[in-house]
Amino acid sequence: MVRVLLKTTSILIWLRFSIFNSISDMLLLLCGTLLTNRMVENQFLGYIYLIKKRFQRLNQILSDLTQSPQVAQVIKVRQKNDTLSCLRKNRFIHYDLCEITKDINRCFSWALLAGISLSFLIFTCVGFTSARIIYNRLFGGHDNENIYVHIIWTALKLSDFMTLAILCSHITAEIKNTTKILFNVKEMIGPLIFSETKIFLNQIIQWDLKITAANFLDVDMTLIYNLVTCAATYIVIMIQMGQLNQNQH
Repeated sequence: MVRVLLKTTSILIWLRFSIFNSISDMLLLLCGTLLTNRMVENQFLGYIYLIKKRFQRLNQILSDLTQSPQVAQVIKVRQKNDTLSCLRKNRFIHYDLCEITKDINRCFSWALLAGISLSFLIFTCVGFTSARIIYNRLFGGHDNENIYVHIIWTALKLSDFMTLAILCSHITAEIKNTTKILFNVKEMIGPLIFSETKIFLNQIIQWDLKITAANFLDVDMTLIYNLVTCAATYIVIMIQMGQLNQNQH
């Protein structure tokens, strides 16, 4: 909800300061699409946040098995069936969480791809406008546009990428953490539960769970680096082409 309010406020600020700007005219046509996509994306992020919490809770339960030497000694004297039952239940829960995550990703994958593409387009446009204004002011050009609005929009679009990438990367991080915890469990009480731990680890490897945008992009921290690098390349090319056209005239 906060992100929707911020997006609406930024659109109103943009329209207030640059209603007659050619780039803002194009962005005006995208405002309705942006707000609609924001609602869908927030719904997706809400689901991902809940799943992340479930993975964290699962890892906490598994971590309790190796919390301290005293706990490990208690586990060693437990009945074998109790320990196996505990791990087996958690393995089933982990499988269900992975399956739910895949289903959610499948439902929202095309919306994610459209949202990321649209955000990248706007990020590149406002980034180019900001860079052009700064370049003109540094090298004696005349530019009366409000640079602060463009910088705010650039920062907002970058924050969109970061929010999506960070939250989705947490899912992968929690799964990797599950693998580490299982190795610790196997080392401490391995003789009792070796076969069940092996099945659990193989299940994690088989899933290889990742959040993707219709299998075109992996939604993780590398997304930020790739999009910013690509946008910076386009911005530099457009500035150079603009300077070339000015020199020709």
